Amino acid sequence: MNDRERFVNYMIGRPVDRPPFWLFWGPWDTTWERWRAEGMPAVVV
Repeated sequence: MNDRERFVNYMIGRPVDRPPFWLFWGPWDTTWERWRAEGMPAVVV
């Protein structure tokens, strides 16, 4: 399954081999701030 097929199937609820991964859509800045406030280390590998 290529990236396009995976994305389309995922978005319309069809089975996929794994969830799509978009590095450029990472968590919002406010999410990072909240996670740090909840105890997440500042540097995460």
